[in-house]
Amino acid sequence: MQAFRNFKTQTWPPKPTFTEANVPPGSQTGRVFIVTGGNTGIGFELCKILFNSGATIYMASRSKVRP
Repeated sequence: MQAFRNFKTQTWPPKPTFTEANVPPGSQTGRVFIVTGGNTGIGFELCKILFNSGATIYMASRSKVRP
């Protein structure tokens, strides 16, 4: 049963619970965040959300070459 549950959640992941709607514009002004893995995937999307809310972001990643 666990194998089926794992297959289901990996194939059809649940909707995210944290989105842009949870962070009002300007609400993070003056705050500093460090995001690891910010050049792709979840880290990149988090950087976009925080940037639009007025936060200062320091992004860390393993490679300068990867988009």
